[in-house]
Amino acid sequence: LSSGTKSARHLRKKNELNYPWEIADQLVSIPMKIINQTQIDKADFVIEPDINDINNSDFSNINELVNRGYSESQKSIVEIEKSLNKLFKKNIKCDEHNYTKLEPYNENSDIENSVLDKLNNSDSINTKDILLELYNVYNQGVYKDLSAEIIKNDQSNFLKINFELNSVVNGVEIYGVTLFNSDSLTKMWDVIVGKPFNGRKIVELLIQTMSVYRSSGYSLAEISEYTFDEKTGVLYLSILEGKISEIQITGNDKTNSTIITREFSLNKDSLYQYSEISEGLNNLRALSLFDDIELSILKNVTGNILKIKIKEKPSSLLRMGLRLDNEYFTQLSLDIRDENFYGTGTELGTIITGGARNRSLIFEHKANRIFDTYLTYKFRGFYESIDINYYKDDSTNNANKFRRSKIGEYRQIKSGASFAIGAQVKKLGNLIVEGKLQRNELKNINNNPIQQGTINIASIKLGLSIDTQNKYPYPTSGVLLNSYYETAQRVWGSDVAYTKFFADYTSYFSINNVNTISTAFILGFADETLPLSQHFSFGGQNNFFGFKEFDFRGRQIFKASFEYRYDLPLKLFFDTYLKLRYDLGSIWTQTEQIKFKNLRHGVGATISLDTPIGPADFSIGKSFLFTNSFKNNSISWGQTFFYFTIGYYY
Repeated sequence: LSSGTKSARHLRKKNELNYPWEIADQLVSIPMKIINQTQIDKADFVIEPDINDINNSDFSNINELVNRGYSESQKSIVEIEKSLNKLFKKNIKCDEHNYTKLEPYNENSDIENSVLDKLNNSDSINTKDILLELYNVYNQGVYKDLSAEIIKNDQSNFLKINFELNSVVNGVEIYGVTLFNSDSLTKMWDVIVGKPFNGRKIVELLIQTMSVYRSSGYSLAEISEYTFDEKTGVLYLSILEGKISEIQITGNDKTNSTIITREFSLNKDSLYQYSEISEGLNNLRALSLFDDIELSILKNVTGNILKIKIKEKPSSLLRMGLRLDNEYFTQLSLDIRDENFYGTGTELGTIITGGARNRSLIFEHKANRIFDTYLTYKFRGFYESIDINYYKDDSTNNANKFRRSKIGEYRQIKSGASFAIGAQVKKLGNLIVEGKLQRNELKNINNNPIQQGTINIASIKLGLSIDTQNKYPYPTSGVLLNSYYETAQRVWGSDVAYTKFFADYTSYFSINNVNTISTAFILGFADETLPLSQHFSFGGQNNFFGFKEFDFRGRQIFKASFEYRYDLPLKLFFDTYLKLRYDLGSIWTQTEQIKFKNLRHGVGATISLDTPIGPADFSIGKSFLFTNSFKNNSISWGQTFFYFTIGYYY
């Protein structure tokens, strides 16, 4: 009896061979298809479940494949059994005799009656039929010896079956169990106690025992030995649960071994558990220190050696960036860092950015883990300078139009240091506590729009961030939340005391592969003592259409946005998207009740290109206000603004 299966996938067509891996797959598939067809041609039965809708590289629903194969097999199982029986009889070498009817030699014999119940259904019983049924009985596993003879008496034929049962199992003793209560495993094996030794049942229980370990993730557990003492009737079972006798690490020319082993919750003399290994691998990958990680198990007389082979990434890096926009023009960035400082798994780096109107220098040292804990920390020393335009409302004679003009410019300088410590909170996000000491200075550049001065601020910030975006910078699903509560107090050495709250939430969902909708909300408020350097800002291409960046600043902000994004079939050198956005919100210098009639509105459109240096966004936007109630429907329109941004934000 031979068997065969048809390929679940046809060969690719010429227009489907676009990439090297598709050509390689085709080269492998051609000889496999030829071999497969040869097997099918020789097969007695071909079981072919309908799986043409499943890609041969799709392993996401294995159970569905198994179920389809099982269902299809059930249709042929009777015919396969008949063919096997026919083949069995063909290979039996014996003298053949035919009998019309057989009677049990012992009327009370269960085994004789059971065999004859099946045989007497036939008009003629052949010697080979008797041997086949005898083989099926023997194959049940409870008989040590089994034979049959035909006894003739007058006009009757009697079937006499001689048998010897296996020794009775009087007890089961299991050794090596530490993970589970040995009594629970013994109870599993109690089903064979008091019954003849049954090899088939023993195999089922061995598989069931291993299933208990496998389902708990102990994939190295094994039955090292089992013996049956026929004299005492005791079955002895010995289990090796998969202890790690040694951990060997290779390839870590720079990284300390403890940085690698701390990512695994198991150690020497721990039991190998799949979930712990999987978690450890994910932790190692999250460090972004290695190009490749390989795990293997080497068994020896002492146990299991866990071998971790890594390939380190270059850790000393120099990154350069470029950003252009209509507010701050050309800006360059330089990031110099070592992502595996002295093999400790920590980062030490310096970021320099600057343009004609903004510049910054940041020194930072951060770690994904503090020693063996899951806490993270970041130390930053910083200097940031930005020139901010100051705007005011213009007087107009047209009630249906408004405009704002620049009346001055000032420079905001922040310098100081901060230390943050945080942790990943499951199902919640990253929770961070940051302490900051900074010196804030405001300088007038022209027309003296603000009061100059310098203040020192000592603050503590509690922040929560959640990021489930599936990709960046054009996510199609997930949420992004950045929120914090910050307070500065004079008792800590701050020149001013204030409290401040801010939350920025965005969610994404896709209708199909090319249409994505996002909603965003911003809410922030603070004390009246909040200094200008810490105010919220309102306006700009990615904040609120129809206004310029820093068009308004204040101590309370509210903004809601609705954006539709379409993946254009036409590519302008790069993947190209069309965005349409509606903004609603406002900003206030003092905290007050938010009323819809006082909110500003903004609408705009963006063509966005996914370039190698970051998104290139070209937008047009306009704002408007409802000057009276909706009943009167009076709208005052603002100016039309054109925006462009190329590159990532610093």
